[in-house]
Amino acid sequence: GGSDAGPDPVTAFLGALLSCMTIAFKAAARRRTVAIDRIEGHISATPKGHVKEISLTLEVWSPASERNLQNLLERAERGCYVSGMLRSDSAFTVVLTVHTTQAT
Repeated sequence: GGSDAGPDPVTAFLGALLSCMTIAFKAAARRRTVAIDRIEGHISATPKGHVKEISLTLEVWSPASERNLQNLLERAERGCYVSGMLRSDSAFTVVLTVHTTQAT
């Protein structure tokens, strides 16, 4: 039954990976008391079938320095358990885009 309206398995996995990285980044920021005003993520894979490359971008709005946020990204990458499910021959890149905001 059903209408085939749900995500395919690859899309579901990509959503889980993006969610995990976002949660891990926010958790790392909270542990180090780094203010995060907003975070958005984007993920894509090529090809869509047998995935060879995954590109993930996190956009972060924060008064913290770009260096501090880059350090958080490194911790988030280690803390994201979903990324451990990637095949060793899959290229996985993570890009951090920082938007500086005023401290509150």
